[in-house]
Amino acid sequence: MTLENEEFLGDGIGDGGGELNGSFKGKAIKKIYLWLGLSNGIETKEFYFKDGQLIFVYETFKTFGYDEKKGQMN
Repeated sequence: MTLENEEFLGDGIGDGGGELNGSFKGKAIKKIYLWLGLSNGIETKEFYFKDGQLIFVYETFKTFGYDEKKGQMN
């Protein structure tokens, strides 16, 4: 199941949008993947579940480089 932007962010939509993806085995949630496009980078989070309990979270943030000559983010 995949939700995009306002389906799960409401009024808090990031600059580059977002996506929330849930993976199931039968009716049990196994993994949730979150992708957010922000003004200063890309944030991702992965939530892993076993027997209905959260067992692990993996987070990354890839920042956009700053171009000194242009005075703006790449």
